Amino acid sequence: MKPKLLTSLTLAVFALTFFFSCKKGDPGPAGPAGPTGATGAAGAAGAAGPAGPAGTANVIYSAWLDATFTPQSVTTATPPDTLWGADIPATKLTADLINKGSIQVYVNLGSTDQPDVVAVPYTDFWYGLNLWAEFTVGHIYLYSVNFNISTITSGTTKVGQWRYVLIPGATTAAAPPGLKYSDYNAVKKYYNIPD
Repeated sequence: MKPKLLTSLTLAVFALTFFFSCKKGDPGPAGPAGPTGATGAAGAAGAAGPAGPAGTANVIYSAWLDATFTPQSVTTATPPDTLWGADIPATKLTADLINKGSIQVYVNLGSTDQPDVVAVPYTDFWYGLNLWAEFTVGHIYLYSVNFNISTITSGTTKVGQWRYVLIPGATTAAAPPGLKYSDYNAVKKYYNIPD
């Protein structure tokens, strides 16, 4: 038994000595680069696609504008009706745009912080509010029956501001598919109009 134990101890001491005496050497030089993998040649260019629809790059929109309404006429009805009117100058509103384009008018019945924007013409049956607009070269005329809806300022907050959007005519007479001009937020998003 002793020779076996002695042999085992000798082997263990030898293995430990070998293990602790070996140290890692410096790495050798890098080998040569391998061959480049096979790749297919680039394909031929595809055919050009069809031309897209005419764009609306020349859309014109105003800032939110103040409007001052004044009485235009009073009826003899009982109670009398008063027609209120205001004029918004629109220098880019041309005869060509009136004849071939689209003119949209919006009123913010709320404030900048809490907007309540509606498209004109607008009728509110609850309050009896009727708003409409007429267009001539360089002017947008706004009308209201029995309501003076002039822009008012309370502190730094304005209520009752107006905005117009002028869309020059394109090759088609229809609005872009799915776009409702009566939805101010949809128009603002489609034509990229900032607040």
